[in-house]
Amino acid sequence: MSIEFHNWIYLTDILPAWAQHPSSRTEHQRVEEIQRKVRSVLARLPGRERETIQLYYFEGFSIEQIAAKLGTTATRITLLLQRAKRRLKHQLADWVRAEFGVLPPTRSCAICAHPQREAIERLIAKRLPEEPYSRLFRRIRQHHRLKLLSPKTIISHMEYHRTQPETRGNHDEK
Repeated sequence: MSIEFHNWIYLTDILPAWAQHPSSRTEHQRVEEIQRKVRSVLARLPGRERETIQLYYFEGFSIEQIAAKLGTTATRITLLLQRAKRRLKHQLADWVRAEFGVLPPTRSCAICAHPQREAIERLIAKRLPEEPYSRLFRRIRQHHRLKLLSPKTIISHMEYHRTQPETRGNHDEK
């Protein structure tokens, strides 16, 4: 995998931290460990999101170039990048906290932050494909006294956790 620098990086004449060469063997091992971890998380992203991240951050394509290459709109590519970055952030959060002591932002979705999250997720898992989300929405509001804004909150929660259902994470309520 090659990395092409964006123009603004060339203009600063300073290599970004991820492109600097480690000065010691320990630093080199640390950089390799970070690269392995990020690659493993990238590999678990859904195909379109992974491809968009690859093209934008590692191959230096612009959003418009990616849109043309993938046959979609720049708006769609922007949304894919945002979603992919949220997933990466979520999937790397525990590791970053353990390795670097960096705490994630305090904002989280209403379902993730609820003390009865497991029970709510069991309800969500029991939902039949033909069952409307509005019914599930009312059930969660009544039984768990969770003030959701709309059924879209449930859908967003499910979509966000699709690739990592066993993890807890911070994401904004949609």
